[in-house]
Amino acid sequence: MAAQRYGIDGTLIDESSRKAVSCDAVLEELLFDLKDDIDALGVQAEIQHLITIGARGTSAHQQLSLYRALRRQRLPPKKSMRVVSKWLLASTEAGDFAASDPYGASVANMANGSRSAGLDASGLPLG
Repeated sequence: MAAQRYGIDGTLIDESSRKAVSCDAVLEELLFDLKDDIDALGVQAEIQHLITIGARGTSAHQQLSLYRALRRQRLPPKKSMRVVSKWLLASTEAGDFAASDPYGASVANMANGSRSAGLDASGLPLG
């Protein structure tokens, strides 16, 4: 496989077929091929995280989603960037972008089309 642009949203080139293959398809095939090794090494949790990233998107996806939702709420660009930075800092300190980030529900709401995204006027999560 040879890498192409656009991260997990992009494709990889299968050198034997010379066709573009989605990142999801490559991951699925790789996990199938490595199933016995994954089980033998007991690394299912780490592998599950790869699947979660594929379904949820990367931190970059979440940052862009949060920023765009804040801008739709008419927060100024600099304020929106500060909120995204706070989200990134809190997520990094927690060591988990999915489970423990304070904006996780907001990002999920935005992905589902919520106008308010569960944020107050300052761009912080409600509650």
